[in-house]
Amino acid sequence: GHTHASDGRLWFGGGQGAIGFLPGDLKPNRHAPAVTLNTATTYRDGNLVTMPLVQSGELTLTYRDRISTFDVAAMDFGAPQANTYSYRLVGFTPQWTPPSRNHLITFTNLSPGRYRLEVKAANNWGTWSGAPTTLDLIVLPPWWRTWWAYTIYLFIIIGSAIAYVYSLKRKITREKGISASLREANEIKSNFVEKLEVQVREATQELRETLQGVNLKNAELEIAQRRATEGEQIKSQFLANMSHELRTPLTGVLGYTKLLTSTNLSSEQKDFVSTIRVSSEALLAIINDTLDLSRLEAGKLLIDEVDFDLLELIESTLELLAPIAYQKRLELIRVVPPDAPLHLRGDPLRMRQVLTNLLSNAIKFTESGSVCLEVRLLEQTERDANIGFRIIDTGIGIPEGEIGQLFNAYNRGRISTRHQVEGTGLGLAICKKLLDLMGGSVGVESRVGTGSVFHFEVKFRLQKHAAPRQQLPKKLSILLYDKHPLSNAAWKASLTRLGADVREVAELESLMALQAEAAVLSLSERELAHLGELKQKFSPALPPMLILAPRIDRQTLKDLSEALYHRVLSKTAREKTVYLELQSLVQHAIHIPEPTAENRPKPIEAAGPAPDAPLVLVADDNRINRRLLVTMLNQSGFRTAEAGNGIELLDLAARGGWQAAILDIHMPGMDGIETATRLRVIYGEATPPIIAMSADVLPGGQGGPQQGLMDDFLMKPFNEHQLVDLLRMHIERRRKQGRAAG
Repeated sequence: GHTHASDGRLWFGGGQGAIGFLPGDLKPNRHAPAVTLNTATTYRDGNLVTMPLVQSGELTLTYRDRISTFDVAAMDFGAPQANTYSYRLVGFTPQWTPPSRNHLITFTNLSPGRYRLEVKAANNWGTWSGAPTTLDLIVLPPWWRTWWAYTIYLFIIIGSAIAYVYSLKRKITREKGISASLREANEIKSNFVEKLEVQVREATQELRETLQGVNLKNAELEIAQRRATEGEQIKSQFLANMSHELRTPLTGVLGYTKLLTSTNLSSEQKDFVSTIRVSSEALLAIINDTLDLSRLEAGKLLIDEVDFDLLELIESTLELLAPIAYQKRLELIRVVPPDAPLHLRGDPLRMRQVLTNLLSNAIKFTESGSVCLEVRLLEQTERDANIGFRIIDTGIGIPEGEIGQLFNAYNRGRISTRHQVEGTGLGLAICKKLLDLMGGSVGVESRVGTGSVFHFEVKFRLQKHAAPRQQLPKKLSILLYDKHPLSNAAWKASLTRLGADVREVAELESLMALQAEAAVLSLSERELAHLGELKQKFSPALPPMLILAPRIDRQTLKDLSEALYHRVLSKTAREKTVYLELQSLVQHAIHIPEPTAENRPKPIEAAGPAPDAPLVLVADDNRINRRLLVTMLNQSGFRTAEAGNGIELLDLAARGGWQAAILDIHMPGMDGIETATRLRVIYGEATPPIIAMSADVLPGGQGGPQQGLMDDFLMKPFNEHQLVDLLRMHIERRRKQGRAAG
């Protein structure tokens, strides 16, 4: 505390009483401070050596003292932190250094010689010391630069000169004796030169004939190399054409097979359709593996670096593999820790290929138990993150003698043959080559009968301006029930990342006694089979529940939801979907009573797209694939308008009202690239999302996404989920941009 008295004094309270003074009595500090040199510290042969200093004395350093630091101090303690220093090293530089508050003076690699260090200081009022404090420095040279070393050098030079003169004298004497012999030899030489000239002319003629032969061979080699280059181009073009020609009909086969399964079929017909689907997927896998291996061996497969979301990539990959896993009653688990960076830069297409190969292999060789994808953050800097991946299964395992041959092409191993597992033996070889291209590494640990762990790590760049992840509006209290340890850890990590306060529940009966705003139940097939018993355990006092089931079919999940009167999602549901469901559950926490004749849910009749549904323009010259796209989109609630080429699509776009366009790259008349270019010119920044699709994904082809031209890319064949999710994501993104601009 302080106060200002009427006489002008300022009074301050202190531990010993009050202190008062007149501000006008304050005088500047004109006392010139003395400067003292405390210690000198030097690094000699990597060791720190400290030496005391004598004022106005002398200090001897050696050439081994690479870095020397002197500690100086000003003898003014009014405000020691405001004292400033200036110095110069006479013999090194005549100028004084600018004033600085640093009291440490450092010199590096001083040349041998004599120097004088002069230091002066100023107090907090800028009053400088009169005479500087000095310290004489002597830097001793190495022994090979001392006076006695130079004396030895001089003696060596003199001795060398004497020896040279003596040897020169002997040489002159010897040359006189040789001169006579040379004259005699010259005559012999003349005769020899004549014979040599004749031989040289003959050898030159032979060499000329040999060079002509070499030139002829070089010409033949150039022709052969040109033919080889042309052959490589023909091979690449052939692979591109084969990719396009094979994938295009497979798109129709797989797409209509999927649509056919949703119709009313007999059990025998369903078996036939399932066989068609499995055979088509096997054919597609063989085509993909063969083409990828050809590109890798030719060195024509390039690694991109684009922004992607690691969690979305993992979720979409598991979504595609979930039907196979759930058909075998396997637990399909993803464990992504909350602290793992997810907004990365890399090649998501190749990462998806590696994960799909390793996960599908794990599912293929596992008959019971689980397949888990575990993500680990190994190392992170401001720019990079080293991410580790582990695919853990409880399958048949791999014999130790076969592990070394796993990543060789066309190697299936005796255990896969013995268990009659289909495949080309190319998947792991492709994974190894892709990870090598991305700078990663891959390994495997396995025991027969116990399972396998495939692990690899890749370094990614971090996105500079990544948007924050969505989180629940408040820290919700959520009960989590999951008997599987890995699955429990996975969902706990996901809910924590969404901003929830998670409490684990060991038994379903515990839900009755605990208070929470919502509950997440991950149930097994056995628990789902006893729906009646579970419904009896659910009382109206329970919090809103989100049930996770090992199913993927939407209608089945809907039926389960109606049977349990709680929200039901697949265990492979995306984290964003879980977020939306939890938010909806908490906002509409209404417990539905048991069904009666009046409130029993009625079946929803199938209906076509709503009149206000998004209009999607579809352009594909293949009529079958075009009709397949239209059918998929109509069943998913989109309105469509179809065209056979780019010219027809531009006519449709001119009518307006469209929210997205799907373009095939290869079309007659006007292809997808030219069509997208014209749409960008016409609509500018207001161009709706444009998604390219193609069966040609070879380097040099037009199948890859065009930077700034296409919003996204789909490789044929693709499934309905990929198409619909991609469309909805881009349409929603464009709507948000429109609202932000408005």
